[in-house]
Amino acid sequence: MFSYIHLNFYSIWTILRTKAFFFHFFLLIKTEYGGFYCSP
Repeated sequence: MFSYIHLNFYSIWTILRTKAFFFHFFLLIKTEYGGFYCSP
């Protein structure tokens, strides 16, 4: 029971961490190359 909860929490944590990493990477790219496009 404990191992199942631990594995489930670890998988959720890994998914959230990868989502946060990709979101941060997307924001970094957007701010890097955002100056080339004329944003309103």
